[in-house]
Amino acid sequence: MRENWRISRRTLLRGAGVAVGLPLLDVMTPVAVAAGKALAPVRMACFMVPNGVWGKTFFPAEAGPLGVLPEALVPLEPVKTETMVISGLSNNLCKEAPHHRAIAGFLTGAYPKEGAVRVGISADQVVAQRLARFTRLPSLELGLPEVLQQQASCDGYSCVYTRNIAWSSPTTPVPKETNPRNAFDRLFARMVPKPRAGADELPAATDSQDDRSVLDHVMEEAKALRKNVGVEDRHRVDQYFESLREVERRINRVIEPEKHRGSWKPQVPRTLAPPAAPETMHEHIHAMLDLMALAFMTDTTRVSTMMFGYGASWNSYPESGVRDQHHTISHYNEKSERLHDYTLLNRYHVSCFAYLVEKLRSIAEGEGTLLDNCMLLYGSELGQGGIHNVNNLPVLLAGRGGRTLNSGRHLKLASGTPMANLLLDMMNRMQIGAPIERFGESTGGIPGLA
Repeated sequence: MRENWRISRRTLLRGAGVAVGLPLLDVMTPVAVAAGKALAPVRMACFMVPNGVWGKTFFPAEAGPLGVLPEALVPLEPVKTETMVISGLSNNLCKEAPHHRAIAGFLTGAYPKEGAVRVGISADQVVAQRLARFTRLPSLELGLPEVLQQQASCDGYSCVYTRNIAWSSPTTPVPKETNPRNAFDRLFARMVPKPRAGADELPAATDSQDDRSVLDHVMEEAKALRKNVGVEDRHRVDQYFESLREVERRINRVIEPEKHRGSWKPQVPRTLAPPAAPETMHEHIHAMLDLMALAFMTDTTRVSTMMFGYGASWNSYPESGVRDQHHTISHYNEKSERLHDYTLLNRYHVSCFAYLVEKLRSIAEGEGTLLDNCMLLYGSELGQGGIHNVNNLPVLLAGRGGRTLNSGRHLKLASGTPMANLLLDMMNRMQIGAPIERFGESTGGIPGLA
């Protein structure tokens, strides 16, 4: 290691049209390391899984520390000390056409208008705009390929509402990326076409000039970096590079079915049938979650969202043990013999969330882990999907938010507490400068989060 050699937190390894960010290293934070303080920023991610839950298998019976988890939350067992279950939150402004309007209200806390599109700026974009100068990407919006509903309209409202949770202004949704290769290339500075707002078509994957790993393009700078840092930093860099290579391999399995038997090329189906080989939806989801982890690890962005489907989503997830499409499953009533399928599907989606929580907890950062410096919000636009209830939304909040959150418990709020209250509280934990006093329909913050 070169003595007294330091680099900026925003250092990139460059080569042949590629720019690769780095994780937090000791050589980036000399003052913080010497003083025993963490300089790591707080990150925020918001996940929207449509069609609600079966509340009896999602919410713990009692408030307080998480003990035996209800059936839908069992995948959280390894990370329950890092996760908060929050009940009592409501999306009261979106009682009409709830699937289609409540999606737009989920992160905006605003009332979507009929006719001309107008809702409100979303919490993630408020934070992204405040922090844009600190990162290469203000935010990262991700999603899944969607089986399109065969319907003339979205209950009389613009279908833009049901297809977007991120809004940079009251009239401008932020397009999400559903192709993992394009998302990867965006993170590592390759030129990719931007999807159209509300587009139904999945953008084609970009063609690289060669089949080399992105790391092959920056190998010379990577070797020089390793020579100049200490043993712990070399270990962090090697671990990060291996993670990056594994994400590339995962993406290639998803988008190159001719090279990887059993894979599915993620193109939007035009029928109501599940994709031809839907078992690879699982790989698609995990590829997107891995990309989010890399984006946070390298401080490429501090804000991200991911949609697991449009409102009234017709996607199917065979890995859950249920082959029927999501929307139909959500409409079983309490007496249905197939209500168990709804819980299985809820449980599967929670398992995907748990995968990311575990991954972030495994990444060392500063004096703790990357998860310590994250807030991961998981929720749905509806409470119980079958009755289109917008009360008691299923909400999870994982991570420590820069060590400002007291996790590992069920926080029971007063019934009807606006979802916007939680969003307001989260935004004000994101190191954004002057505090935000009001957001959407908020009436204040959330007592008891800390």
